[in-house]
Formats: sequence, structure tokens, C-alpha cells
Amino acid sequence: MSIFLQTITNEHESEHVLEHDLSTRSNFSAPKIYTAKGDLTKRWYVYFSFRDPSTKKLVRMKNIYGKANNYKIKADRLTILTSYRRNLLKLLKEGYSPFEKRKLSEVKKVITVAKKESIEKVDTAPSIELAAEKQSVEQGMPLQEAFDFVLKLKKNQIKHRTVQDYGHKSKAFLLWLSENHPDIHTIDKLTKRMLLSFLNQIVMKTSARNRNNFRLALGTMLQTLEDNELLNFNFIKNIKVLNSVPKRNKTFTLEVEN
Repeated sequence: MSIFLQTITNEHESEHVLEHDLSTRSNFSAPKIYTAKGDLTKRWYVYFSFRDPSTKKLVRMKNIYGKANNYKIKADRLTILTSYRRNLLKLLKEGYSPFEKRKLSEVKKVITVAKKESIEKVDTAPSIELAAEKQSVEQGMPLQEAFDFVLKLKKNQIKHRTVQDYGHKSKAFLLWLSENHPDIHTIDKLTKRMLLSFLNQIVMKTSARNRNNFRLALGTMLQTLEDNELLNFNFIKNIKVLNSVPKRNKTFTLEVEN
């Protein structure tokens, strides 16, 4: 197995999410995850392109599968592929090339092992040699799968009651979306207008406070997807919080009878 791929498929992830640095990406495309529209019967993988030093053209490299397809739960499969993508991106940003051979000690310095993945540890990934391959189109993550992924990540980060609240609010949003935009099936197709329409309906039927609560819950979930590069932009960040005037109960005074 090549040192390059061995490091990428290391089943640990860095403690911090990598920051974008477009100036260092001229020789490669940002690694992406192919999920086959959520179909677990098909193989999922990480893919990217790298500039061939001889032709100076970006060439699609062979897909990186690792052991991801051994998992039969969508969230687990996505978690390990996210780790592969993150490790690959860090290597590329440090200047490593799949066309060059490096010593294992040199490559290991790039990836800092901070903590184990939350899913069960598996054996070393099979040997995969990088080579040019015909490019395929990545599909966006299915809506239900995307929100389920966030809920699983949040399970051990926030209170159980908050996770339940996120689940109820995302379910209400998906139901509204299926009734008003039945042609939208993947998370990348969401627009600011759709989110605004949903929140406007909430405020018209209930209150500004309830609308703001939905905005907060959905915004947190979409931000998690953006942080994991499953969503290009969280539009809720550009949707303002409404002023909420709390209702004051009528004040009663007790008169003492003489």
C-alpha cells in the first residue's frame, strides 16, 4: 500500500477542522465525497484531481475507498470518508503529491492523530494505487440522511433534550419541504428563499419567538453540514432574528375587605 494512501486512510482525525487556503490549491481540486445518492448497495468514496507534473493538466485520480464500504449505516460510512477527505486535504495543503514517493516518517508528520473515530475500528485499508480515472459527477447528500448525520454527531455534544428538539424541528421542516417543494431531495438544493418561506409560515401560524427557535435549530444543523463540507453555505446565517415581544399577563391586585 502506498504511503500516501496509508496516511489518508488512517482511522483517526485531527482535532481541528482544516481552514480553507485557496492559494495552496492550484495544483489540486478540493477532495469531495461521493455518496451515490445515499445508496448503500453502491460504493462510496473520496475523489480529487491533481496536476500532472509532465502535462501540467489536472488529472482525476483513482477513487479512495478505504474500509468505508464495510459499514452499512449511512452516518458511519460518511464519518470515515470525512476523515479520509480531511487527511487527504491536509497532505495536499502541505505540498505532497501522489506522483512523488515520500518516506513514511515524513508523511506521518503531516497528520496529527488527536482522537479515535466514534465508529468501530477496522483493519488497515486495502492497497489502492493512485492513477488517472474518468471523472464522475458527485451527487448531493439526501436531505433525511444529512439531518440524521448531524443528529448523530450532536448526540454526545449536547443535551439529549436538545437533540430531540433538533429532531422534531428538522422533521417539521422536511415535511413542509416535501409538500411545498417535492422536487428537492438533496441538501445542496436548499435555497435561502425556501428557508425564508418555511420560517415565515411558522411566524404566521404561531409566533416570532417560535420562528426564532426554528431558525436557531435549523441554523445550527446546517452550520454543522457546512463545517463538514456537505453544504456549500448555510443561508440561515443571512436570515435575521425577529423581534419578539413577550406577552405580559394582566396584573391583578388583591383588595383587602374591611
